[in-house]
Amino acid sequence: MNTRDLKHWLERNQYRYCCFISWPTAGGRKAELLVKRLKEAIIEEAPQRGLPAEVFTSDSIPHGADWEPKMAQALCRSIAMVAICGPEYYDSQWCGREWAGMLDLAESRLGAEDPRILPLLMQPLRSAQTSGLVQVEQLPPPVERLHCGKDLSRLRLRSDRYHKTNEFDDIVSGIVDRIQEIARLLAERERAADCAGFHLPKESAFAGPLQQPEIFPFRPEHSTQSPRSAAAAKGQQPALAPTGRIPGDSKPKVVTFYSFKGGVGRSMAVANVGRIIARDSLQQGQECLLIDWDLEAPGLERYFRVAQKPDRGLIEYFHALAGVLRNRSGFYEALAAENRAQVLDREIALIDYTVETGVPHLRLMAAGAGDSIGSGEYQRQVMALAWVDLFQRYPLALRAFRELLETKFQYTLIDSRTGISDTAGICTAILPDRLVAMFGPSPQNDAILRVIEAALEHRRLSDDDRPLQVFPIASRFDAADLGGLWRSLKSFAGAFSTLFQRAYGLKTCDLREYFEETLLLYVPRYLYTETAIVDQGEPRFAGSLRRGYESVTARLLSPAPPWAEAEKTMRAASR
Repeated sequence: MNTRDLKHWLERNQYRYCCFISWPTAGGRKAELLVKRLKEAIIEEAPQRGLPAEVFTSDSIPHGADWEPKMAQALCRSIAMVAICGPEYYDSQWCGREWAGMLDLAESRLGAEDPRILPLLMQPLRSAQTSGLVQVEQLPPPVERLHCGKDLSRLRLRSDRYHKTNEFDDIVSGIVDRIQEIARLLAERERAADCAGFHLPKESAFAGPLQQPEIFPFRPEHSTQSPRSAAAAKGQQPALAPTGRIPGDSKPKVVTFYSFKGGVGRSMAVANVGRIIARDSLQQGQECLLIDWDLEAPGLERYFRVAQKPDRGLIEYFHALAGVLRNRSGFYEALAAENRAQVLDREIALIDYTVETGVPHLRLMAAGAGDSIGSGEYQRQVMALAWVDLFQRYPLALRAFRELLETKFQYTLIDSRTGISDTAGICTAILPDRLVAMFGPSPQNDAILRVIEAALEHRRLSDDDRPLQVFPIASRFDAADLGGLWRSLKSFAGAFSTLFQRAYGLKTCDLREYFEETLLLYVPRYLYTETAIVDQGEPRFAGSLRRGYESVTARLLSPAPPWAEAEKTMRAASR
């Protein structure tokens, strides 16, 4: 069948769309731009192959229209479906139903014996697992069986559009080739669209057991199976259950600062918030401790120019602890006592692994000895410490360490490693009372929501009765683009509000005032000379970083949760 005949056959048989692009609206700005550029490119090339010059995306439906029947009709009148897959795709009920619907159409029109036809898949995830808080996902079985696409995750994105590169053109050409192949097959078998009785399936194609990521390598003490694994075994979608107790009823002791991506000023925030606490919130005899737990990229001590150079730090402390646990008979059993913190401190004195910062009442536990950072010896020490094995064998040891921090210091601020790792899991899910989730405007920061969800779920299932309160902090947002700033901030506020409603059992959660109050703006000069701003005399005008850090500190030290009104928070923090 030539191109002209194919075009006429498709028109007669009600195939209006070249393809139906299925994508999760929660996929972020990059997914949105990809869909737009992909749609444009397919429309440009499809008519040359005798295919319809229309591509359906969800924004094709006018506001106020009856959504579901419109989606069903568009899917039925499409030759093929292009699925923009990723973590958000499998969690979306709409995407799962679209996938299931197109599989039904493919089977009725062309038969299940030809699985190569639908859908077309763009898969940005690696299939190999890694150890850490959240495992890298495997392809769900419905995707694995039909995997025939390309990896679009590394396409270059500049100036709000995808460049016309050979790589992108080749991908588009391959997609259109497959759509043309499907169209010819439909014409040969005389399979008209016939959409009179077609409806979207009620159940997602991904509702069964999926190869979802494991939540945490350190299992809660009374649980033998992760909640996601348990849900998958029952054929259910995993979901957060309310914690049963809304956080915010006590002052924090241990606060972790975490970011999924680097470049958001996390260490700078730790140094400045620590200074504010030491300056304004401590009474006589109290101290605040900063811990540099970013072992792979340490440097918190650089914010304290007059600090004593550490001759040992966190990595040396835990190597010493591992040696005692393995070699000292009866030591681990002694940690079962109520005074476990004192038992631990008598054996390994915590104060010996910290140094003065030059700021009154503020001490630092560096990642390691100052002279060894960056050396082969330091790297060997970091690689040699098996965190998962250590604390799965000796879970009371980490509890004793946390209680020791609470006993020795009024506040402990932890600068956690970015991304997914064993140490990031310890810092986000096990140690803190408060978890500061720092993120930048890039859509790559969306993954922080999954890590926070994993930490909350781990805490809920553990024997630790301390509530874990999360404080999301938007950082390094550029005020030069107020429109983009507002759109990104609104998107993150909505996502965190939804997560908090599920995690804490809230009826409503409005974070708009909170995000406006705690926003840390991008200041170019601090990008090159990261420093302790609160010591530099920077004015406290609205939008200044100094004002931002002080607002963040007030929020962290208040018993009120992020969704509380700002005035109540400030009053509570001052009491």
